Amino acid sequence: DAKDYNVFIITVPTPIDSQKNPDLNPLKSASESVARILKKDAIISIALPCDPGFFWSMLQMIAYPIQKIN
Repeated sequence: DAKDYNVFIITVPTPIDSQKNPDLNPLKSASESVARILKKDAIISIALPCDPGFFWSMLQMIAYPIQKIN
């Protein structure tokens, strides 16, 4: 069961539209799934092209409200 792990590797597609804007919905969905079971000191590796700070800020925005509920 994934909730028993503390290392997560996220690899999702990042399709682009005709104007070359990335569709980040797959990343958001994967982040929400991981955030629900995330424990303190977990390691998250993301394998897609984006700024390092981008994923961290997205995960914080998603994880904080979920952790507050749990």
